Order: sequence, then C-alpha cells, then structure tokens
Amino acid sequence: DQMNIGGSCMHNKYQEGMILAGTEDLDAAKAWLINECENSIEYNACTNVEALDFENIGNCDEWTIWSRIDNNLGESCMHKKYTEAMVLADTDDLEVAKVWLKSTCEAQIVYKPCTTVAALDFPNIGNCYEWTIWAAIQDNMYTGGPCMHNKYREGMVLAGTEDLESAKAWLINECENSIEYNACTNVEALDFENIGNCDEWTIWSRIDNNLGESCMHKKYTEAMVLADTDDLEVAKVWLKSTCEAQIVYKPCTTVAALDFPNI
Repeated sequence: DQMNIGGSCMHNKYQEGMILAGTEDLDAAKAWLINECENSIEYNACTNVEALDFENIGNCDEWTIWSRIDNNLGESCMHKKYTEAMVLADTDDLEVAKVWLKSTCEAQIVYKPCTTVAALDFPNIGNCYEWTIWAAIQDNMYTGGPCMHNKYREGMVLAGTEDLESAKAWLINECENSIEYNACTNVEALDFENIGNCDEWTIWSRIDNNLGESCMHKKYTEAMVLADTDDLEVAKVWLKSTCEAQIVYKPCTTVAALDFPNI
C-alpha cells in the first residue's frame, strides 16, 4: 500500500520496492517482492466444502468444480479459484488440489436421473443394440430441462450402478424384456414360390433384400418375428418348411436339350 511509505517519504512505491529488494532494477524488485510474499503469505479460505454443495453439483467435471468455487468466493475474496482450491485441499500443489477436489466431489455427489426407463419407450425402440439404447437415452435426457451429466452416467443412474458394463447389461436386458418387434416384411413379399431353392442362405438373402432401409433390426430378428418365436433355430425350421410348401421348381432345361438319341 502506498500509505505504508509514510508521509515524509520523498520517493514513490516503485523506488521503495527497489530499495527493499536491494536492487536498481524494477523487474528484479518485483520478482523479489513476489517471492517474499509467496514465502510468507497465509491464505484464508473464502468458502468451504459444505458451501460447494457437491451433493447437488450435477457432475464432477473439472470445469464444473471450478465454476462452483468461483461462484462461492465472494467479492471480498483476495485470491482466485485456483488458490482457493489449494487452500481447501491444504496443499501448495494445484494438481494435488484438483485430485482432492474431484475425489471429494465424487464421494459426495448424488446423481439424479434426467429421464426414466418408461420414457425410453423400449417396446417401440426398434432394436436393443447398445448404440440404439444410448441414442434413446441421449434423446430423452434434456426433455425436462438441462442435464448435467452425459448419457453413460445417465445409464448408470437408471441402472442403479457405478459400473458402466453392468449398466449396459441391465439396459439391454430391460430392453429385450420390453421390446415389441414389428415385421418389416411378410411371407408374401418373400415370394417363396419363385425363390429358386430353399437353402438357408437363399432364404436369408431374400429376407435381407426385403427389409428396407427403415427397418431397425436384422434378418435374424425378422425371421423370428415372421415365425412368431424367440428361438432362431425354430424360426429357421419354420422358414424352410414354409418355403418348401410354397416353392414351385421350374425346369432350367428340356428333355429335348438332353439329346438322348446322341447321349
């Protein structure tokens, strides 16, 4: 403070700084004074962990924690959020403070769902592939307002687990127990009468070619839908028998072409 020089001092604060630092170089004086200050200062916290309210912070991303600290410092605080973090963590190492803040946040946070399983509409989701479920979660997370965490965290919240793999398994199971597949084609469209043969690969190819771009599931699921079964092997048997009941084999040659007189 300029006032610390005293009323009778005949030079300014910069000259005083150089005198205290024992140098004629202003930049050297600045460096010396800052070093002396940093070696002596005792920072006082401007907030506390309770005020940061980690329980309701939404997520423990670094930028979220910094924002929460910043918003709690108050106008009278003489230092910045990074210093405050080190004060709260009782360390002079910013990286250590970051780790401490994140672990403290993760120990206290209570994640709240931004959607519901019902809102995901598993009966009409189309398929239970992992990426389809994540897309459904993503599409439904923000219908009620902003959501502070990502789709993977939402999946874990809905599944009631901290393990992402367990959440995936739970969501897929919930989906498979709820989904109602709708056929993308029909037996008439498969035209078994003119299919040529009832080999399995021929039937799969015919189904594949009739699904259409908007179909949300693959040929194997379609086969089970057409056969009204959850068992793929049963569906295969049904398709083959249906094909064999309808196919009309057409000759590819003639007896005359066999030229029996000259065979």
